[in-house]
Amino acid sequence: MATNTKEITGVLDKLHSANKLVSLLDQLHEHGGIYAQAAKALKLCAAKTQDYHAGAKASDENADKMRDVYFPFGQLSYAQMLHVKVQRVISLVKKQSAGLSVLHESLADTYLDLVNYALFAAERAERDARNAADQKPKENK
Repeated sequence: MATNTKEITGVLDKLHSANKLVSLLDQLHEHGGIYAQAAKALKLCAAKTQDYHAGAKASDENADKMRDVYFPFGQLSYAQMLHVKVQRVISLVKKQSAGLSVLHESLADTYLDLVNYALFAAERAERDARNAADQKPKENK
């Protein structure tokens, strides 16, 4: 199967961009604190995007649209998922306050999930706003 130079260049450009992104996230992580958490959240986002979308990358143009399968009711779906994660935080905090151990997803993991779901929701809200703006009739001048 022959591949043309343009295709190869495109693949190499995407690989270079992905490597730059990983490098930036690693640098962000090295700063520690909130920056390390942001880097963790973004790396988790990229990994989950690949898991949920059969090898898709978070940077793929249609990654946000691919999530629509998991969030079929738009912002209502995202609000529900954020609500579920907030309930998980409350449950974990109560357990920890009572001196009980957590068997599975930790409080830190739940907070990272909240960050990612909030990012997904913000991305969807932006897309919805763009689509609404595109639907408005243009005024004649």
